[in-house]
This record gives sequence, C-alpha cells and structure tokens, in this order.
Amino acid sequence: MVPPELDPIEEQHLDKCRGNLRPWYIELRNFVFGLGSDISVFAHASRRCTTFSRNRAFAYFNCQPRLKRIAIDIPDPGDKAESETGILIPWSGQREGKAVRIVVDDAGDLQEAKTLLERAYTDST
Repeated sequence: MVPPELDPIEEQHLDKCRGNLRPWYIELRNFVFGLGSDISVFAHASRRCTTFSRNRAFAYFNCQPRLKRIAIDIPDPGDKAESETGILIPWSGQREGKAVRIVVDDAGDLQEAKTLLERAYTDST
C-alpha cells in the first residue's frame, strides 16, 4: 500500500522534529502502512500525536524534539515481546499493564521498533 500524504496536523507535529527524527518518523510511518490496507490514521491536534488503527488503535506516534526521540505507545504485548535493546518501556499509573512505550532515539532502534509495531498490528484484530 502506498502511504497517504502527511495530514496537515501531522505535518505540524513534524515541523519541530530536526535531524534524524523526521526521516525516522517517515520510515516507521511508511512501514506501518506497508503492514496492510486496512490501516487508518488520525492526527490529534491537541495531543500532538498520530493514531494508527485498524479495528482498534494499535500505535500512537509522538515526535518529541526536546528529548530527541520518537515515542510510540502500543498496547502491552505481555510476555510476547522482550526488548533486546531496551527501547520498550512499561507504563505506570493509569496505563500500567495496558500500554508500553517504544522509544526510538537511535537509528539502531528502528528494526526493533518495526518488529514491535508489526506485533501490535497483528494483535489489533
């Protein structure tokens, strides 16, 4: 599937993303759209994140330029996903046990992020 153009709100989110953040975001976004033709995208103006869903949301992308990283929240895969490089961070508080955060702050994190995104997509049926 050819990924759709960036939404104007999504483009605003990326305006502040400098250096490698924007190309990493685009690479991960294109990867997500390559997983299937049943994906929809919604850019939230107030929350500064982009939601990817099929039957239900499976990924929330958030470019965090001050922290020089991309944070991606996915449903907690339980013990099905182990982070080899430490990019998977468990949530605490309201989302504890419900979501985890993938932190991409290095080009070496992209492949593991793609693996975790593919699992989140597959589990979202």
